[in-house]
Amino acid sequence: MADVGGVHRYRSITDRRAADHQGGYAQTSREQAKPSPRTEEQIKDATFVLGVPRSEYTPKVEEAMTLLFHEMDALRWDLDVARQREGHLLAAADEDSFLPVASRRAFFRSLRQAVTHVEQTGDPSTLLLLGLRDMESLRITHGVAVHDGLFIAVAEKLVTDVAEAGPIGYLGAATFGVLYNVSDRAEIEETAKLLSAALAGASVRLDGEGYHADVAWGLAAINAGQSPEEIYHAADQELRSRLRG
Repeated sequence: MADVGGVHRYRSITDRRAADHQGGYAQTSREQAKPSPRTEEQIKDATFVLGVPRSEYTPKVEEAMTLLFHEMDALRWDLDVARQREGHLLAAADEDSFLPVASRRAFFRSLRQAVTHVEQTGDPSTLLLLGLRDMESLRITHGVAVHDGLFIAVAEKLVTDVAEAGPIGYLGAATFGVLYNVSDRAEIEETAKLLSAALAGASVRLDGEGYHADVAWGLAAINAGQSPEEIYHAADQELRSRLRG
């Protein structure tokens, strides 16, 4: 059983992640990453390589080429910074902001790829949704530490227990998604039952009280020609019927 202190550790991690993804980036700060200006000899050599005769390399030409190369180097550096910044932003967008799983955006991209794989190969694939019951009432009754701690415990257990599966993502509304490629519904149905029972072992403790996850599941086959949204809604319909039950 996890202690809610893990929530605070996760918050410190996500706070650092958020700071890394704000404007400036430690890896590409304008003060640290900017290269040193070219030396006079480097500018002279580059000018000759461009075809300017040595006899025509006057002080005015040197001044003009110095400005040109410095501006060119600054533009190239700005482009490198922008590309690195884009890479950080794309990586951040693929991660859930709090849990150690993929974001909804990244998960739905993987779901689209799974549809393409089914269309190309005919191999079966399945979407599994796992929903946590009564999380909002848990937050209201027992506080955010228990609520967040239980989410973290479930996410960590998912990552550990379904390592052989495809991507795992948090999709919002207290729902996790798992993709099973080259697996049909009959194969995954027993897995879903065992996994939801195993996730009931995910728990947190606060002030001597233990709180356990209550998990329901829903499945949908991934068929050629379907949109990710259609597949998701089919699995969600089955999940909601079990949540109500």
